[in-house]
Amino acid sequence: MMSNWKPGTKLQSGRYEINKVLGYGGSGITYRAKENPHGHSVAIKTLNTIIQNKADFSRHQERFIQEAFCLAKCNHDHVIKVHNVCQEGQLWCMVMDYIAGGTLRQYVNYKKNSISEEEALKYIKQIGSALTYIHEQGFIHRDVKPGNIMIRKRDMQAILIDFGLAREFVQDKIQTHTNACTESFAPLEQYELKAKRGAYTDVYALAATLYYILTLQLPFPAPFRQQGATLIPPKQHNPDISNTVNVAILQGMELSVKKRPQSIQEWLKMLTEKQVNVRQKNIWRNSKQVVINTANQEQLSINKKSDNSEIANKIKSTSKSKKETKIAQNISKIVSISASEINYKMLQKLLAIGNLKEADQETAKIILKLTNREKKGWLDKHHIEKLPCHELQIINQLWHEASNGHFGFSVQKKLYQSLGGKQDYDAKIWCKFGDKVGWRHNKNWLSYKDLNFNLWAPQGHLPMLGMQFWGFRGWLTVLINQLNICQI
Repeated sequence: MMSNWKPGTKLQSGRYEINKVLGYGGSGITYRAKENPHGHSVAIKTLNTIIQNKADFSRHQERFIQEAFCLAKCNHDHVIKVHNVCQEGQLWCMVMDYIAGGTLRQYVNYKKNSISEEEALKYIKQIGSALTYIHEQGFIHRDVKPGNIMIRKRDMQAILIDFGLAREFVQDKIQTHTNACTESFAPLEQYELKAKRGAYTDVYALAATLYYILTLQLPFPAPFRQQGATLIPPKQHNPDISNTVNVAILQGMELSVKKRPQSIQEWLKMLTEKQVNVRQKNIWRNSKQVVINTANQEQLSINKKSDNSEIANKIKSTSKSKKETKIAQNISKIVSISASEINYKMLQKLLAIGNLKEADQETAKIILKLTNREKKGWLDKHHIEKLPCHELQIINQLWHEASNGHFGFSVQKKLYQSLGGKQDYDAKIWCKFGDKVGWRHNKNWLSYKDLNFNLWAPQGHLPMLGMQFWGFRGWLTVLINQLNICQI
């Protein structure tokens, strides 16, 4: 069994010395290290212990090596530079520039309000330039998002990182790729194993990234939009966004690849065009809203109930399978949800800066407020079953994206079901799950204060909220049933 490298570990016959962990993702782990003899800092990325101990480790390692050599070929001011690809024991690793700073996601969440349009466009154009270069090399990134863009502190330049999903492509040719993706930033074609892909795939993600950094709102995932939910124009979250940029974002996030700009250059040009035709103006003027602006604690206009019924009926009539019909029914529920007064800014900020214990406690406060149980401080089955789907979706997405897929209700659901968990409570499965996610040790359940509130914790360890928060045994099965209803 392999393990993570501890501070002081020397690699490559003493050439590199590990200082600390910089980040922990779904498959990789990145360290800060010192390169001898000069002593300057570098970043070293390799596969994390979860992947190291999987039966198909060799397959993951092959993909990692592909990422390493893909990056090593790149030479662009806004693409992370790889200086060395080497093998340490059984593990391959890549040595990269150490970037002092933080991710774009962390940066915008540190600010009290969204950054200015001018500043946002500066970063987007820099990453757009990087993507254009990558596309010219015959690759698409497939995972552009604020969490994969670093802002270098010394000169405030944007650097594109994490090429773990990058693949070779031929524009518009149907190819088989993995369907790994990040919700809110991935276009429809990335949810399919076989689909046409091209530069327009990264166009969608870059447009969604601009949407987020200008509004601090996660855009509605593409599959939900396909079933009838309409994307809220970013300008309605942030009135300071210009009409030109608002239209360009919506155009870049078109579900149909044919309606989307076909290249990064084409889309970047839209961001600076002064003339906007009437059809484009109507895109944001006539767009109907179906979700709430939770960050600003205000209700956005929602379609009337009669409109909701029409949407739901239309979805049902066009569904081609039982699965699609079920998704459509859940979408109609989301469409008809009434606005809450929940402010998610604090949870976003705590997750962005890695204060996971405080984030867990903030999550508990949000759920108690959603269920009107703030005075009681605990929930029963009845309250869990009434948790609004849209709010659960937001909470799960915040945890899932901040941890790069390591934490979140959806992660816990997948782990529980992988152990044989069903709809009904099973004490044996519950104990196995507790062992799996690190809530138990030596057959004893840990107290809340003994949990691991960091990225070293086992997958699915958080959010936990405390056993006293859940007022009955089998709470997880009830929560998972609600997640299933909500298609989370």
